[in-house]
Amino acid sequence: MADTGNILNTEEALSDEQLLSYLQGKLTADELHEVEKHMADSSFVNDAVEGLQSFSSNRKLEEYVAQL
Repeated sequence: MADTGNILNTEEALSDEQLLSYLQGKLTADELHEVEKHMADSSFVNDAVEGLQSFSSNRKLEEYVAQL
């Protein structure tokens, strides 16, 4: 049975920490490549990241990342 709780539906989904670090520009080149690969492989991840980039408040950003 499919895991309906994993909406990203990838074997190794991005962690909250990876996503926040990406949005805050705190990743190494290798980590950046990994996140961008996830974005290229998933239109959902790509859309989510693009939407989250519009937030200016780190507190709100962390709340939305946790919800994803």
